[in-house]
Amino acid sequence: MSRRERRRQEKRARQAAKNPQHVSVSEALSLAGQLYESGELAQAADICKRVAKAAPTHFDAQQLHGILSAELGRTETAVEAFQAAANIRPDDSSIHFNLANAFDEFGQWEEAETAYSRALELKPNDTDTLINLGTVQRKLGRLDHAIQNFERSVSLNERSALAHSNLGHAYLENGIDDKAVSSFETAVALTPKSLEYQFGLINALNSAKDFSAAETACRKTIDLEPDNAKAHNLLGQTLQNLERL
Repeated sequence: MSRRERRRQEKRARQAAKNPQHVSVSEALSLAGQLYESGELAQAADICKRVAKAAPTHFDAQQLHGILSAELGRTETAVEAFQAAANIRPDDSSIHFNLANAFDEFGQWEEAETAYSRALELKPNDTDTLINLGTVQRKLGRLDHAIQNFERSVSLNERSALAHSNLGHAYLENGIDDKAVSSFETAVALTPKSLEYQFGLINALNSAKDFSAAETACRKTIDLEPDNAKAHNLLGQTLQNLERL
């Protein structure tokens, strides 16, 4: 695309933002997409907002409005847009997933659990949905349900360090220390340079009172990032635990 064509499209996009009724819905959304790609999210979202208001049953308008609103941190607006899109296409798993993400971001975990559960009904073996559903269930204190979903996610993708880590956290919070240690060990083995998984393993080992192994894990973490204050703090706590034995 030439510079001249690019400028023409950008001008057309700005005109659409001011007067979307002068262009078709498909053209307005196309222009919004161009603005999005050029980093002008606020203008793109404004076009989508106006189009969604003018054509409230247009699925793509509501969906794109929700996506842009979520990226801009306008969570409440994103929830409203995704809900509208879900009403238009109630059997679209991706919309329920996006709606659940917005609910989660907004701190409405009950609603997020419901939306993730609906997404999972429509797409039963989606590991991202299983992990996100388990995560909000952890926040709600429904650890048994969270563990079931994390375990299922692991069974579907044994190479997912994220799934093993989430399962480890749920086990740890539920007092199942041995399984927590095993899950974090797997996560670390799959992604050795992840400090987050190393910290999870250290906490699990300390909870299981395997302080020698926890010390080793702390020192490995410090080798990865020598100036990490949290790693040094955990090492100090672990050494204190060893002195009490």
